[in-house]
Amino acid sequence: MAKLELAEYDAAWAERFSAEAKQIKRALGDLVVEVEHVGSTSVPGLAGKPTVDIAVGATTIDLPRDAVRRMEEVGFEHADHPDRPWVRNFRKGSTFPREVIVHVVEWEGPHWHAYLRFREALRSDRDLAAEYERLKRRLLRERGEWYSGRDKEDLIGRVLRGRP
Repeated sequence: MAKLELAEYDAAWAERFSAEAKQIKRALGDLVVEVEHVGSTSVPGLAGKPTVDIAVGATTIDLPRDAVRRMEEVGFEHADHPDRPWVRNFRKGSTFPREVIVHVVEWEGPHWHAYLRFREALRSDRDLAAEYERLKRRLLRERGEWYSGRDKEDLIGRVLRGRP
């Protein structure tokens, strides 16, 4: 098995976000209020999994079947998690790490704000971004496999509670 490593920041991630955001807006139509690039790939200078995370603020997360079908038509697989009923997920890419993960949440809801607050905290605090990167590198060293969002919950929770 190849050694798993974080990818160094790549400005092409922002371009990938823009292209994917256009497809998502077309697929979900009037359900979309706002689309934002979130996650490590949205923070200039931060290494991470080369997965473009996209938060979609929607009028509802109860997506009609035709909206799900349109997302599938542009290459996304519907991939909800039973333990996360507050989000509808889609992913693109058949290998891990995925190319793109879409998180559809209620616009202006607590999860929408959490995605944006965490991203802005990383963008505005280089020390915090470096701490986040060290955590991800440590998780890879210790586990020898990719980490999940659960593995980062302590740091993310601390930041969202205003205690970086």
